[in-house]
Amino acid sequence: MGIDWFALAEAAAEAVSQVIVVVICGILLTKAGLFSPQTQRGLSKINLYFLTPCLIFTKIASALSWERFVTFWPIPLMYLIFSIINFTVAQVGSRLLRFSSEETRFATASIMFFNNNSLPIALVQSLALSGAAKMLLRDENDTAEAVLARGVSYILFTSVFDNLVRWSFGMNLLSHHKGDETNGKDVGTTLVNNNTGPAAISNTSSEQGDVIIDVDSHPAPPTTNTITTTPERTWTSRLIATLKKARGLLQPPLVTAIVALLVGLIRPLHHILMDPDSKVFIFLIKPLDTCGRAAVPMILLCLGAQVLSFDSNTPADPANAETSARTVTASSSTANSYRAPTPYGTALSSDLSPDLLGDPIFRLTLVMLSASPTAVNMMQICQINGFFEKKMARLLFWSYCVVGVPGILVWVMVALQASTWGS
Repeated sequence: MGIDWFALAEAAAEAVSQVIVVVICGILLTKAGLFSPQTQRGLSKINLYFLTPCLIFTKIASALSWERFVTFWPIPLMYLIFSIINFTVAQVGSRLLRFSSEETRFATASIMFFNNNSLPIALVQSLALSGAAKMLLRDENDTAEAVLARGVSYILFTSVFDNLVRWSFGMNLLSHHKGDETNGKDVGTTLVNNNTGPAAISNTSSEQGDVIIDVDSHPAPPTTNTITTTPERTWTSRLIATLKKARGLLQPPLVTAIVALLVGLIRPLHHILMDPDSKVFIFLIKPLDTCGRAAVPMILLCLGAQVLSFDSNTPADPANAETSARTVTASSSTANSYRAPTPYGTALSSDLSPDLLGDPIFRLTLVMLSASPTAVNMMQICQINGFFEKKMARLLFWSYCVVGVPGILVWVMVALQASTWGS
């Protein structure tokens, strides 16, 4: 009944190596001049408006059904509790480390949103086909194939709610807020032109640091003492402003996740769209699924371009570099140290569903999900917002290329032992 730890390590390495290889391709394309910043932004928009919605819709709608929702109802509640704990730890830790509000938001997003797809699914598949499957059987009538199916279902069901929170709250965390410093954003020289006055002041400095002031040859005409009154905001203007804010939050991936949630829960609609024998599924959903599979590789290519720009085109600012390194290190170490045992303790301390908690593969997937590195598509959110790009690229590089495999394997070993204790 021994576990083939080499095979397990190989599965984890295989899942992570797929990330590394595509990142390297992004680096090579950038070095060849084929992956300019303009190209990256164009691909990010295609990903945002088409490829990622395709991926989210097919994954959520296929993983969700009314029957599964009734059976797995404790999972969204556990996810909510786990998210609140993550948020609290990030806020308290940031305050202790005296992070700025900008750094606090980055650390919060990095800790809250984890890889809930490729890496944990690869590990579940490897475990179900190894000697560890005997430790994960629910009863004597259980099989390795059933263990694998349940494990993947738990992971995909969790991703439904994670995507809803990620593309709403996570999008807001990683966006530029008023009062942020410029070290989160790759800012070049900017021109501030006041066309209303006699002088236009430019922030573009010379090599000696002089500020250039361009004075118009014709002074502005004298202003008259006219009094302008600003009209009071009517209820219609307030409504329009509210709708604009709501529109800014309703990004295509979030809207798609909500639609997919409804499709999954409404039985007739789910049968028409997601039944493999349905003509709609064959002619519409399958092509969308094919397009959605290109979303993650495209994110990784852009990540490779960001990795290459770590030390290029950035001003020599030791304080900024030290702050960035501190934020990335704290976010990565916090996520990999405390996060894994948290959901397991939360699940065992509650008595929400004895059927779920009595399933060893459920307890194992809880730990594997939380021990996974920060989600790769957090990089996509940073690219869309044009903020935190290099910080997130550094975090993902270290999480996947350096500490990813050893970290998650340690927690898998702990989780396997814990699954036997729970039984």
